[in-house]
Amino acid sequence: MKKFKKIKIFFTGATGFLGSNLIEYLAQNTNSNFDITALTRDKKKAKKIENIGSLKINWIEKNILDLKHKVGNYDIFFHLACPSAEETYNGMDSVLKFNTIVHGTQNALEFAVKSKIKKFIFTSSGAVYGDYSKKYKYVPESYIPSLDYNNPNNSLGISKKVAEFLCLNYAQKYNFETNIFRCFSFVGKNLPLSLHYAIGNFILQASKKNKIIINGPKDTFRSYLHVSDFCEWITTVGLSKNKNNIYNLGSDKAISMFELAKIIASKFDKKIAIKSLNKKESVGNLYRKYYIPNMKLMKNQFNLVEKNDLQFSINEILKKF
Repeated sequence: MKKFKKIKIFFTGATGFLGSNLIEYLAQNTNSNFDITALTRDKKKAKKIENIGSLKINWIEKNILDLKHKVGNYDIFFHLACPSAEETYNGMDSVLKFNTIVHGTQNALEFAVKSKIKKFIFTSSGAVYGDYSKKYKYVPESYIPSLDYNNPNNSLGISKKVAEFLCLNYAQKYNFETNIFRCFSFVGKNLPLSLHYAIGNFILQASKKNKIIINGPKDTFRSYLHVSDFCEWITTVGLSKNKNNIYNLGSDKAISMFELAKIIASKFDKKIAIKSLNKKESVGNLYRKYYIPNMKLMKNQFNLVEKNDLQFSINEILKKF
């Protein structure tokens, strides 16, 4: 990464899976010159972030819905805050999820305006596209989302789409830049293994129970970008001069759940049974046969390459066992 002048960053979602890795990435970049203030709901989680070296982080313990601007200006606002994976896994109420994402984003934007920020970076979700499986395998940014507003499992997609509207509206009204990243599926350090992330579930099940349970149809397709690539890409694009653009962010290397299960099973020196329950949906999660981004726009514009493939990602997690 190129050398940056002193940059003041405000961060939300810093203790989550993506946020904690991004904080470490910024800290380990020896050419960086960042002054970071980070919002967290629980300072205890902040203590678990490792490898930040000499980087000093000013932690603020507060809910995004209660964030109020007091003093100080910032250059860049990274807004990664979102209901936690645990909350979604435990069946978070769909209206509460909507309010947290939409009102939390608007509150972050109001804070950003008062902080005189130059750029607002928002992690949206591939869920904004709804179920596009009948038209695309790899969904492009140009696709107009088709969301079923009567399905509570669309809460994430609907709320993230409204939040995107807010980001673009505020950027135009108050004359700052915004980048919106529609994030897909990731793998790497700190990935929860016992929640609703299939790749983590499969590894944990194979190691503990000698079997892998595929909750959905075995011909469901996903892709997994290593979190270190996520950090490099969002930083490269987010800290460059590009105004009010929306990008997909994920891997475009598709794999079926059955093939993923077979690869993971082959890593163990024991027989691993594989079974599909063929469920279409679970609480808080809309079923999609395909959930894979078309990455041509961002890859071509910024010459980005995946440095860590799926085999590397699986082997990295297996080192814990």
